[in-house]
Formats: sequence, C-alpha cells, structure tokens
Amino acid sequence: MKKISKPSIIIRTLFSSGKLLLRLFWLYLASLLARRLKGGKDGNNNLMVFYSQVVWCGVWQRPQEEAMGFAEKRRVLYVSPVQAHEPLVRYPDWKRVEHIDKGHGIMVFSPLIFSGQYRSGVIFRLNRFLLTAELRWMLRKEGSIIFFTNSPFVNGLPERLKARRIIYDVIDDFVSFTWAPAGAAEMEQRLLTAADIVFTGTHTLYEEKRNLRRDATFVPCGVDFEKFYKPEGSSPLPEPDDIRTLPKPLIGYIGTLSERIDTDIIAGLAMRLPRASIVLIGPVHRGLDDLPHLPNIHYLGLKRHDDLPAYLHYFKVALLPFKLTKAAKAINPVKTLEYLAAGCLVVSTAIPDVVRFYSGVVEIASSREDFIEKTVRLIEGNEAWRVKRGIELARHASWRNMVEIMEAFMQQRE
Repeated sequence: MKKISKPSIIIRTLFSSGKLLLRLFWLYLASLLARRLKGGKDGNNNLMVFYSQVVWCGVWQRPQEEAMGFAEKRRVLYVSPVQAHEPLVRYPDWKRVEHIDKGHGIMVFSPLIFSGQYRSGVIFRLNRFLLTAELRWMLRKEGSIIFFTNSPFVNGLPERLKARRIIYDVIDDFVSFTWAPAGAAEMEQRLLTAADIVFTGTHTLYEEKRNLRRDATFVPCGVDFEKFYKPEGSSPLPEPDDIRTLPKPLIGYIGTLSERIDTDIIAGLAMRLPRASIVLIGPVHRGLDDLPHLPNIHYLGLKRHDDLPAYLHYFKVALLPFKLTKAAKAINPVKTLEYLAAGCLVVSTAIPDVVRFYSGVVEIASSREDFIEKTVRLIEGNEAWRVKRGIELARHASWRNMVEIMEAFMQQRE
C-alpha cells in the first residue's frame, strides 16, 4: 500500500482548501440566483437526491446498490461529499462528478469539502453552506425532489432543498461512532421525526429506532450472487498478482479497516498461524501505525468491487473481526453474504444480526481466543457441508428484492 508523506498531505490539502475558499464567494452568489431560478421550464418530479454517508468510490455496499436499483425507476443524483485530504489518503479513484449509465441514469456528485468536518462545528456549518449552495444551483431547473439519505447528519438539508419527501435508511449507528459530530443524536432525532419513511438495514437498528418511529421497516441487504458464486466444476478466476505468491492458506477480510475492527484478533491469528497469510482488503480509516505489522499480515488497500470475487475464491476462511461496541453491534455486514456466496468459511464475533441470521453457517466466537481457535479448526477440518449451506443461504438473497420492497413502500406512501 503506497503511503504519502504527512507534509505532502498537508500541503496538498491546504491547496485544495484554498480552492474551496474561492468557491465560497461564487457559491454564495449562485445560491442567491438559484432561488430565483428554481423550478424552471425543464423542471419535473422524477429526481431522487441520494445523500450518502458512503462515498461512491469507497467500499461498495448497500447505498451504491440502492442507487443502482432506484435508477430503474427515476434519475438519481448520488451525493457523497469528500473531505479535502481523503483523495490523497483514502480514495485514489475519487472523481468530483461521474455519470453511471444505469436505467434513467445516475450522476455521482462527490464535491470536496473542508477537512475537519466532524471535529469542528464551524467547519461543519461551513461545509453545509457549501453543499447547500452547490446543490441549489445544480437543482435550479428541477421540480420537487425525493430526498433519500442514510446519513443522520444532513441537519436540515432536505428542507433547504425543499424536498417533497424525505426517506431515511438507517444503515449504521453512525451517531455512536467516536468521530460523530457534536449534537449527532439530536440531528438524528430531528431526521427521524421529519422523515416520511424510515427503513433500517439491520434488525438491531429496527428494534432501536421503532421506539421513536413505530412505522420503521426492516429491509435486509442482499448480494450479487452470480458475481461472487463459483459453480462447482467451473474454471477458477485467475489468482490476483498480489496474493499469488503468498503462503497458503489465506485468511482474509474485505471492508473498511476502522475503529470497529479488533486488531488484537488480527495480530493473534498471525501469531497463532505463522505459516498462513492474513490478507486485509479495504481502505484504512486510521493510521497504519495503529495496526499490527507482522510478516504474514498483508494490507492490500481498496479494490474495485468487481475484483473482489477473485480474492474471495482463494480465501480459506473469511473474517468478521468486529469489536462488540454499541456501534458495531448494530451492523449486519454486507460482506457476510459475499463471503458465503463465494464459498468461504466464515468466523465472526457475536454481532447480533450475524447471530440471528447466519449462526447456522457462520462460526460465532465468544472471545478473542475463541475466534482464533475456531479459525484454526475451520482450516484444519472438513467443512464442505458448511460451505454448501452458506452458498444456498446467499443464493436466496438479492439486491433487487431489497429495492423492490423499498419501492413498494414508497408507492404506498406517495
């Protein structure tokens, strides 16, 4: 994984921030003009503004699949702001604007905002002004919009854009993250109250949010089964270059490496299985110095979603090594179904949704030591039955079904 020096990051971030300051003046004028031009002759009601906490070019998960599905019915503007330093350290494939040829079309808008978004209230408000002004200008010829979001931190943005409907998809307990901004809980409570429809991506979040929204609906995630499944007897996908020479077996994880990962489990596996290779695929949301560095641990960085099956088909065991924090307990990792569809054996900590839906095929560990021992047993044992059962479980889940359920609710509430 290529590292960029801190001085270089600082200099290039300051340069990006300078350009953002110049945009402020233009955006202020554009915002005033946009209010006068709102609802021009080309306006219609067929646009969904999808404001996402998940960056399009980051780890592929539920939000991107939702946008792809919704585009079959309407145009989608997928908005995912990126802090000025992140293209340098996290998202090398970042593009400010990208057009996806899917259905009625998806426009991905990932504007740069000032770094420090969640550390400073002043910067948070400044970034909100930037984004509001820019979106008002972009939407000046549109009619009323549907505002769909998975972020509890929109803080009045749909009202400023005069959205005719607000839909909140609670995909994660972002409010409980250590980086959440001041007043996060109050922001989410206002959004839950204002939303016309509330979905949740996990059963745990459903149980939590229905205290305020009795009409909340749990809509589980899916998987692109055909992409990850390798039919028995078919030719294997070519082994990626960066794992071809690694000692086998491969024990792997795909997804974001963040505060939720129990790095003691990763280090413990590497020491317990020195002849195996621990392969970690995904962006790092913390300094690499905080992660374990042992000869058989390999950080491969973010990969294209289309490339992941080629890695998973060579994993002997796939990991869900999450700490049991409040935020982590609320997840139902999308990667679980991808692991199972690819024929991986899976070990997880006791995440409630994983226990509820996958305990028949996924090994659930009660402690760090138990996690390591269960991984060893899967490597050494004959678990063909578990692989087959996991594949069948994944076969009956789909992203299309998820979007169809959401569309049905949206039609009912129209």
